[in-house]
Amino acid sequence: MLVGVLVVYGFLFVFWNYDSYIYTSGYSSIDRNDLIHQIGIDCYRMVIGFVGSMVVILAVRLIYDFVRYKCEDKQWVRRLVNAVSHIGEESLGIYIVSSYMVEAFLSANRDKMSLNYLNNILQTIIICGASYLLIYLIRKVKVLNILLLGGR
Repeated sequence: MLVGVLVVYGFLFVFWNYDSYIYTSGYSSIDRNDLIHQIGIDCYRMVIGFVGSMVVILAVRLIYDFVRYKCEDKQWVRRLVNAVSHIGEESLGIYIVSSYMVEAFLSANRDKMSLNYLNNILQTIIICGASYLLIYLIRKVKVLNILLLGGR
């Protein structure tokens, strides 16, 4: 199943172009001269997003089954699973905090930005780590935890 969905996903990427980005073509079809073209772009984005989501879900399921049945007794796997689970529990707070960090970073470095995947991956790791640390600190202060994160 995963291989089939990957093939479909790869095939859909053949048609990916500059207009496929929501940042360049937008998403509104109000007052547009190219309404049919815009609807086509929007449908394509939805289909490729759905298929991409299926790839991720199936890949995670495959990894989960592998860990559950082949590696469950290994200590390092348990630690990794616990770490990922804990990060998942804090994902809403990380999402909220990181959005402010990303916005601040982008506004400060907008003139220096270029498409560099290694740079983007490092920025993502650093911002997510800093967000997690900030969430950890906010959780320690009861009032901030209640006000900012909805804690009890």
